[in-house]
Parts: sequence; structure tokens; C-alpha cells
Amino acid sequence: LALPAALSVLTVRSGPAAVASPPLDVSAALRALARHQPLRLATLGYLGHMWELYALWSWLAAFFVAARGVHRPGMAETGTVAFLAIGVAGLLGAVAAGRLADRLGRTAITSGAMLISPACCLASPLAFGAALPLLVALLLIWGASVIADSAQFSAAVTELAEPRYAG
Repeated sequence: LALPAALSVLTVRSGPAAVASPPLDVSAALRALARHQPLRLATLGYLGHMWELYALWSWLAAFFVAARGVHRPGMAETGTVAFLAIGVAGLLGAVAAGRLADRLGRTAITSGAMLISPACCLASPLAFGAALPLLVALLLIWGASVIADSAQFSAAVTELAEPRYAG
């Protein structure tokens, strides 16, 4: 981990559009949120997304263990499923959503992700007692969809915010 970090510090530079960060101005943020409805909605959507994302990430392994309690899953099995759902499916969901957003639009992809993830939540009690392949499939779909709207919200907030405060 130290080598990639050192390489980043030594080689990554700010782009041509980089500007100096302004001093913290909480009143400007409050004014922007109060007066600019699209920015307020994107910000609230992003905050809700982060709540959902971290809730799933912190709960997924415990849910899997509880759901598989009868079969006594091992720690390795639980760790593998959590890694696959959060890491692998999450990566694939984020990349796929970004590419699809470029083609189909950010709103369509964000809306789709915001429908799939809650559908997984509603299906989770049914998957709780289901066979292992069905349970894992649900967790993989959920892991991909829960992150899919993250970059979309982040980009929307950056585009909607006053340029001198975006970053």
C-alpha cells in the first residue's frame, strides 16, 4: 500500500481547471441549499444514498451469518460473500453505472439504481431462508445497485454547485 501511495503523491498533479480552495463559508452552503432546489435535491439524495450504502456495508455480513445460521457458515465463507458483494459487485456496479450514465443519462441510471436497491431490501426477508445461491445472488445484485448512484449524485452536486465552491 505504501508504494502506490508514494507513486500517487509523486506523479498525480492537479488538472488544468484546478482552482484554489476557497475558505470554508458555511453561510454560502446554507444559502445555496435554501435557494437552489436542484442542488438541495441532489445533496439530499446523496446523503440518503450514503446512509443506505454504509448501512448495507455494515449489515451485510451479519445478515449473511444470520441467514445461514442453520448451515453454520464459516468465517471464510462469510468474508468471501461480503467481499464479492461489496468489493467485486460494487466495483462492477459503479463502473457499469458510470458508463451507462454517459449513454442513457445520469437521471435514468440513478433512478434505476434507486429502484433496484430498495427492491433488494424488500426481497431480503424472502432470501433470508432461501437456498445459498439465491441468497448470494440477491447480495451481489444489492451490492452492485447500492453503489451505482454514488458517482451520479456526486457529479450532479458538483455540476449544480456554484463553481467556486464545487470540488
